Amino acid sequence: IYKYIDFIFNEKFSGKQYILEKYKIWYQDLHENTNYFRGFSLKFFIPNLSSLIRDSNIHTALDYGCGKAELHETFRLKKLWGLHKLDKYDPGVKEWSDLPTSSYDLVFCIDVMEHIEDDDVDNILRHIYSLTNKIAFFSISTRPATKRLSDGTNVHKAIHPEQWWRDRIDVVFKDKLAIVNFSL
Repeated sequence: IYKYIDFIFNEKFSGKQYILEKYKIWYQDLHENTNYFRGFSLKFFIPNLSSLIRDSNIHTALDYGCGKAELHETFRLKKLWGLHKLDKYDPGVKEWSDLPTSSYDLVFCIDVMEHIEDDDVDNILRHIYSLTNKIAFFSISTRPATKRLSDGTNVHKAIHPEQWWRDRIDVVFKDKLAIVNFSL
């Protein structure tokens, strides 16, 4: 039985959204006891995000599923991007595990969605939507990972073709821009 965290979004998204506590349990162990999830996947997207932030008049951003967020300080991303606010969220990292309560011009989600079980994908997408004022940027892997959870299962739970992801994102982000990069 999983414990659910219940919270109500701001007026932009009416209703309730549930984030499963199981992700916190699964990933805290990996974050604390391995060299995994350091946030290095972000390095491949810094140039793209820099252009997007500049060209779209972005002032606030959230790294949703930031991992250990080691590159944030290495590259001083807030300053590099000229942001007023750059927040981090990851249920598996105690320091970043508080659910965001603000909304952001940009929410970027790099190498995260494939870690969510199929039954939870739509809820997580709705959560990201509720936090997004202008643009959501996703990078999603469509293949199994080499990493395993403590129970031996693959850390990539939602392994699907690009169209499966596009269909779900298009339904949720029908009135906001969602940019998706797929890695094979």
